[in-house]
Amino acid sequence: MFFLFSRKKGRTLWVIFFYCLYTLANDLLLMSSKPSKQLLTNGISRETLLNVFTVVEFSLFATFFYLTLQKQLVKRILLVISPIFLFFSIFYNFSAAASFDSIPVTIEAILIISLCIYYFFEELNQMNDEFIYAKPEFWAVAGIMLYLAGTFFLFVQAGQLSRNTQITFWVINLGCNILKNIMFAVAFSIKKNNYQNLRSNSRISQTQLN
Repeated sequence: MFFLFSRKKGRTLWVIFFYCLYTLANDLLLMSSKPSKQLLTNGISRETLLNVFTVVEFSLFATFFYLTLQKQLVKRILLVISPIFLFFSIFYNFSAAASFDSIPVTIEAILIISLCIYYFFEELNQMNDEFIYAKPEFWAVAGIMLYLAGTFFLFVQAGQLSRNTQITFWVINLGCNILKNIMFAVAFSIKKNNYQNLRSNSRISQTQLN
């Protein structure tokens, strides 16, 4: 709602918006059958649906960071790493389609969290007086990092846990997912020129103090 009714929407937020739509569609499909059943109503296994989600999620997050980050060297590295990861993930999913893709999810989390950390490092090293928390990308990156860091150890161990144990601890994923979506909503509600207004107000205040 925040995103659709905002007047100015950058390319980076469009990527996050499509990610939210895909996540919603994926969750609805997973909810269409009981966790005890291996197949959904359309014959697709739950594990296959989750494995495909990993590939799509990484692709969208990588696109988001490619559009957000400034340093060209990091973008080139991302262009090299992304196809390698996607090829490995697809190959792994075909070879172990009946199990949860713990290894690709773990690698994805490490790569995306590293990009989140680099984003904050890049923003802190920029010589300007803009407010980082007034940028929509800041809240989107914070939401991504919180979600992946919060669910990291859950997904690492998910492949070794029984289905009943997974259901018990899946509340961690649900909680982190809610916090991530709240931060995305904040990002969608911020106009691109908000931080410019804050910067102007800050300059005026500094001038008055001087």
